[in-house]
Amino acid sequence: MFKISIKAWGYAKTAFSDERHQYMRKQQYKSFVLSCLHYRSSRDWFKILETDRYREILTQRPRLFLKPFKVYLSTRYSMRERIKVICDTYDCIYAKNMEKVIRGEGHTIDEFTLKNKMPGKLVIGYNDRYRKEGELVLSLVIDHLQGNIASVSFSFEKMLNNEWLCRIGCLQGRPSVEGVYVTKEAQKLMNGIRPKVFLIEILQEFCKILDIKNINAIGSRYQAQNKKHFIHIPFLHAIRFSYDDFWKEIGGEDIGENWYALPLETVRKNISDIKSEKRAYYKKRYELMDAVKGNLYLYLRNKAEERG
Repeated sequence: MFKISIKAWGYAKTAFSDERHQYMRKQQYKSFVLSCLHYRSSRDWFKILETDRYREILTQRPRLFLKPFKVYLSTRYSMRERIKVICDTYDCIYAKNMEKVIRGEGHTIDEFTLKNKMPGKLVIGYNDRYRKEGELVLSLVIDHLQGNIASVSFSFEKMLNNEWLCRIGCLQGRPSVEGVYVTKEAQKLMNGIRPKVFLIEILQEFCKILDIKNINAIGSRYQAQNKKHFIHIPFLHAIRFSYDDFWKEIGGEDIGENWYALPLETVRKNISDIKSEKRAYYKKRYELMDAVKGNLYLYLRNKAEERG
């Protein structure tokens, strides 16, 4: 037993070496105890981490070793389920020739021009802020509005029929920064496209390109944020954004365990059905979305060619 816990101690030392010594030591003790409490799962997990693939991943994401011990994607998941989803995610990343996104914090997929002629960006990568909610993060970034506007965090899981499933663990926006309502400002600059809706439609396209045929999203009740604090006090730590309402709004269907099956594409309004005074407005929206989707396709294709 202690052999496994000593490994956990070593992983923690490496993962938190850039922190204050006192904090690093605290994480080492925590990892030691958690591996004792979950001995069998820890043993199996650490065997996975000793493979060549995960040695490489750990050089980029050294705190990955700790993830299965904490809440991940759904507060209902067991440690075994967390390990499966994490491993499936990296299997999918490698199978789809996307392993370069593991390196570094963020990679720009596309830079596009906003209504005010300033640039906006679509970025993919990893963000430790969403470490409990997925291994990949797509973000809308507008530098002149203080950077990150909204993000969607997700992982992948292989189903019994060998098809891939995308699991969304978090969809988050920044309502205001220094008194500026950046989400609303971004919506105006994107011809009325809401940042969260923009990211979901991009993720739908992302899955379509990679032949991932199912998208599930976690609801508010079991979302990982509910266990962010050791003692959860509902009126202090409640999630203000209603995931359930948003998923239903975009066509999501409750399939149990607080997971929602989302549509694989966003249905657009027919231009002929839109009032004439608003048609030009909608055309600009659709042109922006189509341009970003086109560059997303080129980005993913180029990643595959670079590997090949």
